[in-house]
Amino acid sequence: MEERTIDQYFETVQDPRHHNALHKLIDIIVMAICAVVSGADTYEQ
Repeated sequence: MEERTIDQYFETVQDPRHHNALHKLIDIIVMAICAVVSGADTYEQ
């Protein structure tokens, strides 16, 4: 089984932001994954 990185796993996700993309979508996805794994339940956490 070939190992895949997070970038490779989410590479097909389309970024709906057009004019206000200050950060890469993959960076936001990784932060969200880390937050959930750490127990965050809300956006503020």
